[in-house]
Amino acid sequence: LGRCTTGVAADWQGIRNALYWVEGNIADTYVGATAIDLALMDVVHLTAGAQTTHGQRMAQTVLDILGNETYHRGPSINYASQINTTTVDVYLSHVSGTDFTPTSAITGFEILDSGTPETINTAVRQSASVIRLTIAGTITGTLSVRYLYGANPTITSPVFDNTAMTLPL
Repeated sequence: LGRCTTGVAADWQGIRNALYWVEGNIADTYVGATAIDLALMDVVHLTAGAQTTHGQRMAQTVLDILGNETYHRGPSINYASQINTTTVDVYLSHVSGTDFTPTSAITGFEILDSGTPETINTAVRQSASVIRLTIAGTITGTLSVRYLYGANPTITSPVFDNTAMTLPL
């Protein structure tokens, strides 16, 4: 499920969450080719170039399922750790790559303080598996971190792995 420039964020995220639930609970089902980072030509349809990228990602997924490739996904978020009241480190697990880009001005993350969004000032690489998020305010309640959430997340500078496929987080 890609992006949509209209719609309710929680509804779109609910569909994505259901897809991941199916993959984790029903044998021989797979969530493959991510499209959330790809360009749109209208409110929901991918551009021709984005369709090509998506097709290549789908092929990579099928090849991986058949055992002819060793991966079909980019890195994933392992966990987030609050460093202090303004700083959170996000720890990544690499599936096939060993690093990620970009190293600064990373977009797509959200920090919530007891459900209230905080403004992220910086999102920068700390190491090959850590992204540091710094917020404008202070975290005083329960911390939540999410990435590429909802119908139309900010994708101007998302995270990609360093494989030949440059797969997104």
